[in-house]
Amino acid sequence: MRNSSRWKALTLLPSELASWITNMAHWLRSHGSGLLIWLLVLDCLSSLITDGTDPRQWDSLFLSGVATFTIGILLAQKTPQTLTAALTRLVNRGTLLTSQNELSKVQARLELRSQVWAHRGGLVCGTALLLSFLVPFGLSKMLLMVLETLGGYVGGRYLGRMASYGTLKLFLKKEGLAIKVKPGHPDAAGGLNPLGDFYFFQAMVAAIPSAFLAIWWILIPLMPQYAKWRAPYLGLLAIAVAFELLAFAVPLWLFHLEMATQRIQLLKEAGGLSFRISDLQAQLTVVQDSQEREDIEAQIAQCTTRYWNIKKVPTWPLNVKTLRHFILNNFALCIPFLSQATGNGL
Repeated sequence: MRNSSRWKALTLLPSELASWITNMAHWLRSHGSGLLIWLLVLDCLSSLITDGTDPRQWDSLFLSGVATFTIGILLAQKTPQTLTAALTRLVNRGTLLTSQNELSKVQARLELRSQVWAHRGGLVCGTALLLSFLVPFGLSKMLLMVLETLGGYVGGRYLGRMASYGTLKLFLKKEGLAIKVKPGHPDAAGGLNPLGDFYFFQAMVAAIPSAFLAIWWILIPLMPQYAKWRAPYLGLLAIAVAFELLAFAVPLWLFHLEMATQRIQLLKEAGGLSFRISDLQAQLTVVQDSQEREDIEAQIAQCTTRYWNIKKVPTWPLNVKTLRHFILNNFALCIPFLSQATGNGL
């Protein structure tokens, strides 16, 4: 009977429960900050009710989750301001071809779009957490399930917004704004390093839930009381990694394609410069006037500098070493999936 009631609840999810989450989401959109505080208070109260006042009896998985959630939200709240600063720097450098006034209007439209993505992200994460309770526990942890589902929606909104920022390149193209790579720029990223810094920040924030889930997936076999969470955590980890890719890998790849395209065009200019340098060097062998020779030498130096700046123009909006460092650090997130694929299960 218990199993049948559990699966009956699951069959209601696509209609009644999903509808409930959607209705709650509209209310949560305008009460996010206050709700976050109440969620943390209620979560702690539910832990006290369940485990008592002795800290030694408190649920370490639960408490670490609350701490991780709080840190992640506090950092994620900074993403809009961080993006604004990055775009402003691009405009000032001349690598984003628009004015500051127009940029403000574009950003307002971007934020409206991001709200839609945030809502979708909240629904995905809220539903995923709801399922992670229903599958192993049914309705036996109703209070905690409701609180965690609401928390999942709140946290998912931030992940959804970061995913929206991950499609910035496509949005700028739709708005008619162009990115211009600058060969020889001292930031070693064609003048687009502010974008790289922003997406690296997003990656660090988006990696917080992924790291939490991966670490606990590895630790759970050492703590049998959490055994029922292991399978749901693997599913949640897959969703967290997907959001991380949308917040970091996808935008980097989109800007990489644009930078690579511009590099091809610039290399055509470099080809013309090589012929120009050869012609100037030939002239230098026959010119006798010292002033004229100085002018030709200055032109050769200018063309040569431009030529090598083009040849070295980057195709990624951040330092390649930083990118490699991030990939290596996040390789650990693949351990649970590799373990499952090979049947080890750690």
